[in-house]
Amino acid sequence: MSHTICARFRVTNNTAFNRELAACRNMVRRGECMPALGALKRLFVDIRDGGDPAMLAPCLGELAWCCMRLGLAAEGLDCALAGQKLYSRAPDPAGEARCLSITAFLLLDLGLSDEAFETAEAAVELAESSTDSALQAFALNANACALAICRHPDLAQPLLERAIDLARAAGDEVEEAFCLVSKGFCQAKMADFHESLGEAGLAAQWNDLAAETTVSALEKAEACGDLWCQRAALANGAEFALRLGDAELASACLARHADLPGDPGVSLTIHYLYTLAAAHRAAGRLAEARRACHKALAMAEQNKLIDHQLNVLFQLCAVEEAAGNHREALALHRRFHDCYVAQSGEVAQRRAKLAAIRWEADQWRARASELADQALLDPLTGIANRRAFDSAFRDLDGQDFTLAILDLDHFKAVNDWNSHAVGDAVLKRVAAILGRGLPPGALLARLGGEEFALLFPATELDHAVRHCADLLHRLRDEDWSLIAPRIEITASIGLAHSEGTELSAEVMALADERLYAAKAAGRNRLVAADHAIGAENALG
Repeated sequence: MSHTICARFRVTNNTAFNRELAACRNMVRRGECMPALGALKRLFVDIRDGGDPAMLAPCLGELAWCCMRLGLAAEGLDCALAGQKLYSRAPDPAGEARCLSITAFLLLDLGLSDEAFETAEAAVELAESSTDSALQAFALNANACALAICRHPDLAQPLLERAIDLARAAGDEVEEAFCLVSKGFCQAKMADFHESLGEAGLAAQWNDLAAETTVSALEKAEACGDLWCQRAALANGAEFALRLGDAELASACLARHADLPGDPGVSLTIHYLYTLAAAHRAAGRLAEARRACHKALAMAEQNKLIDHQLNVLFQLCAVEEAAGNHREALALHRRFHDCYVAQSGEVAQRRAKLAAIRWEADQWRARASELADQALLDPLTGIANRRAFDSAFRDLDGQDFTLAILDLDHFKAVNDWNSHAVGDAVLKRVAAILGRGLPPGALLARLGGEEFALLFPATELDHAVRHCADLLHRLRDEDWSLIAPRIEITASIGLAHSEGTELSAEVMALADERLYAAKAAGRNRLVAADHAIGAENALG
C-alpha cells in the first residue's frame, strides 16, 4: 500500500472514529451510560489498533466520564489518568483540564477528597487559560464539589454560581443541569454545617434552598434529555424531602426515578434502592424498606462496592432498630464497623496507588523536560544548538533584530597540531567567553564545528557591533596556554541587521557573506557593512 493510500485510509478511519466518538459522547450526555460504556471500549480498541494515536486521549476521557457516571470510580480513574498523561504530552491544555476535572470527581468517589481538591484546582487553572466557557464551568463544578466535601461548602457556593453562568453563556444545558445538581448538593452540605452548630433555623433554610435548586436541576435535565442528571436530581430530591419530613414527596421522586427508561447501572441502582428504603422507613413501611436494603446490599457485595455497602448497612441498621429487632441491629452495626475498617484500608491503598502514579508521572515529566532541553542544547558546549537557533530565528521573521555569525580562525590547525580533545576544550572555553555578558534576550548558539551565532532581538546594529568587537578582544586576550601551549584563538564575525522588512534567509545570507569578507580581509575582525573592522581598532 502506497504512502498516499495509507494516509487516505487513516483519514477515512479517523473520520469514522470521530463520528463514533461523537455518538458515544452524546449517549453519555443523555445519561445512556451503560450502552455508551460498551461502545467506548470497542472504539478504544479500534483506535488503538488502527487509528490516529492522538484520538486515544479523547476516547479515554469519555471512558473516564462514563465510568464516573456509572460509579465505576477505580476503572474510571485509570482511564482519566492515562488520558491526562497523553494530553500533557501533546500538549493540549483544554483536554488535560477536562481529564483533570474528571479525575477530581473520581477521587471524590474514592474518598480521596484532599487529592481531589488539588487536582480540581489544577483543572481550573488550565481551563481558565482557554476560551471554552463550558469547560471552565465543568472544572469549577469539580472544584466546588471538592470544597464541599472538604467541609468548605461556603466557599463552593460562589464557584457554582459562576459555573452556572458560564454554562448558560455557552448554551450548554447538560453542563448547566449538572452544575445545578452540584449546587443542590453543596447547599445540603451547608445545611449539615449549620446543623452541626445547633443552628436549626439556618439548617432548615439551606435544606429548603437545596430542594428548590434540585427541582431546577430536574427541570433543566428533563429539558435537555439528560437521564443521568434526572436520576441524580430525583434521588437527591428524595433525600432532601426526607430531611424536611416529607416521606410521600420522597416516594413520589423515587417513583419517577424508577419510571425513567434505560439501564442506570449498578451504582445508581444501589443509590436508588437505599434511598427508597429510607423513604419506606420514614413512612413506616418497614418490610418494604428491609427488602430494598437487602437487594441493594446483595448488589453492592456482588460488585465489591464497599462504599455502597456502608451506606446500605447504615440504612438497614436503622430499619431493624425501628422494627425493634435490636439483636439484628447490633449484628448489623458490627458488620458496618468491619466494613468501615475495610473501607479505610481501601482508601489508604488507593492513596498509595495514586501517589505511585503521580510519582511516575512526575518522573516522566522531568525526563521529558530533560530530553526536550537536550534536544535544543549542544552536547559539547551546553549552549543552544542549531535546532534551537533555527526555531528562534524563524520566530524573529518580520521583526527588528541583528544577527552575528562567528567563526574561529584556523581552528583546524588546533585539532591537527594538538588533538580533538584539545579542540573540544577550546570550543567549551569559547562558548563560555561568548556567553558572558550577553544582552537581555540575546541568544548564543553553536551552529556546528567552530561556527557560532548570536541573535540580538530589537537591537540596533551599532550596539551589536560594539558587543561583538568586545568579544574579539576577549578571545584574543584569553590565556589559552592553560589548555595547551602555543595556542592563539581569534575569530571572524559577520553581522547583518533586519528592520523587519527583509526575509530571514536574506539576513542569514548577508551575515554569511560578511563573515567571509572578514576572513578575506585578514581574519580577527568583524564586518558589519561594506568594510572590515579589525580587532585592534574595533572599539575605537
